[in-house]
Amino acid sequence: MARLKRVLLFSAIGLLLMLVACNNSTEEKIHEHLEQAVQIENENENSMTELEQNEQEIYKKIISLSMDDYDEIKKLAKEASENIDKRKELLQAENERYTESKDEFMKTENLIKKLSDEEAEGKAEKMYDTMMERYEAYDELYDSYMTILKKEKDLYSLFIEEDTEQEDLTDHLNSLNEDYESVIETNEKFNEETEKYNKLKKDFYSSTELDVDYQNDKANKAEKE
Repeated sequence: MARLKRVLLFSAIGLLLMLVACNNSTEEKIHEHLEQAVQIENENENSMTELEQNEQEIYKKIISLSMDDYDEIKKLAKEASENIDKRKELLQAENERYTESKDEFMKTENLIKKLSDEEAEGKAEKMYDTMMERYEAYDELYDSYMTILKKEKDLYSLFIEEDTEQEDLTDHLNSLNEDYESVIETNEKFNEETEKYNKLKKDFYSSTELDVDYQNDKANKAEKE
């Protein structure tokens, strides 16, 4: 069974900001909301990949067995189902963080309109639009992955049904593989929007009076893998 390349949470380019602008400037307020949105997303749990790898191992064990090992197949299918439930919980928690992050980010919309510098306002608007497209891509990823989890659970139900035909299994696996490919494509779009946003964010900061010192660290991976 083909596996999708799992996508993990977004982390924007790391910023250690030394603010030299006037107190409570519009630019500084925008900065605060942008970085708070990043921090919300970074409240990440890293067990999703481990769970996916575990489920893949279970799948490999099941397909190596015959119906003479029916009891073992049922046991493994139950483990896989529990694995899927845990992944669903993690994904729902991630989605809640992205919703909260989006709400925080959208607080910049009215502030951007108050920028006195036309160049900075133009860069900020492009940055804002790109981030909103990124959130749309995430929503599509979330919906697609939730569909995959449901289909994976249905797959293990098929495994434990004694009268399941091979054709039914094949059709179900083909459908799952199509969904995996769709998620990979959407993930690529998400990564592209993330990369564009990070660049536009830098451009915006550079057009303001904020003195920004960019420092990268190993956690600052903007893309989902």
